[in-house]
Amino acid sequence: MGVPAIWLSFLFAIQIMFDFSSKPDINDAPWDDIDGWTAFRNILMTWVGNLIMPEYFFLCQFLTWGQCDISETALIYMDKTEAVMWFLAETLVLPLLIPEAIFFTLSFATIYSFQSALYFSRLVSALILDDSGDDYD
Repeated sequence: MGVPAIWLSFLFAIQIMFDFSSKPDINDAPWDDIDGWTAFRNILMTWVGNLIMPEYFFLCQFLTWGQCDISETALIYMDKTEAVMWFLAETLVLPLLIPEAIFFTLSFATIYSFQSALYFSRLVSALILDDSGDDYD
């Protein structure tokens, strides 16, 4: 996702800054009464917000000697100011992660392609060789 995620992170920070109701909030649960666009935006905002979660968790565990709780960074529990700061920090950190992502993608591309081929071959064989209609009583 790379560069579009950087722009989305910046745009989400601006959107949350000026529109108080744009961030998913725990007080709005169970989210049964939202329209399709708002649900899509909430899912996309949560996905983009979680992109730097592994780096944050490692750094937090290292700096606090293992006393960090990753649930504190869930977007639905943040207030408006924390969410804006999180997305702005993410806008600054994501460009630094692009070389690492390119390196690992190129390094493990054969493994990823083999894993995908294995998954899809098992899926197709399960569909073709399904014996759920055979009754041997």
